[in-house]
Amino acid sequence: MSPTFGGWWSRAFALFSAAWRPMAMVQLIWAFPLVLLGVVINLAPAETETSTNVEFTGDVLAVLLTILGAFLVATLLSLVTQLATIQILVQRATGQPVSVGGALMTGLRRAPAMLGWGFLAGLLIVVGLVLCVLPGLYMALVMLVLPVIVLLERGNGIGRAFKLFHADFGAAIGRVATIVGIMLAFGLVETVLSSYLVTPSNLSDDGVDVGLALTAAVISAAFSIISSIVVSPLLLTAYADMRARHEPFSTAYLAPPSK
Repeated sequence: MSPTFGGWWSRAFALFSAAWRPMAMVQLIWAFPLVLLGVVINLAPAETETSTNVEFTGDVLAVLLTILGAFLVATLLSLVTQLATIQILVQRATGQPVSVGGALMTGLRRAPAMLGWGFLAGLLIVVGLVLCVLPGLYMALVMLVLPVIVLLERGNGIGRAFKLFHADFGAAIGRVATIVGIMLAFGLVETVLSSYLVTPSNLSDDGVDVGLALTAAVISAAFSIISSIVVSPLLLTAYADMRARHEPFSTAYLAPPSK
């Protein structure tokens, strides 16, 4: 456990320095679907804006189905790679041999559970935002370590997230707020760069240039991958700190159950 914020920060980036290469290898697996999704999304507005036919044509349906398919593939792969990236860190922290293949298999096994708990957590966040913004933001902060819980524990993931978060509210809120701030910073820079490439001033007579759409998609994918690599050690160490404040805990407990 890190008794101070500075200790948590130092441990997280020490772990990042030790494991960034295998984490990058895992994250690159979903790079192609992510780029494909970005290209389709960047080109889709141009297709609809340049068309004078407002009817729901077969072409529009094909574009929507393509976007939906790419989104589903990217989402499923993102779950696997997110869990596998954290598993790489667990391997490193517990002294196990670092295995990209083993981490991916673990991520694949836990992806269905992450999909289910993530869906429920998403519903809670949406309901909180609809009823009143602050409860939704609070739920989002609490659920930030849910992927680590799903990977390393079994049982009620949402209930466990609440217990760990409130074991030491001050320490937890400081860590998760920092993680959210880093994620927002990455997202803001990525949005500015990608949006500039597909602005109206960069449109040709035929809509968005494919080259610009591809470049914007690559930039978006790169920022998503880098953000995940940077944030994952922060998530794992934040989880470890929360758990140590809730119950007896050591690094050896990070090893996930065999079943």
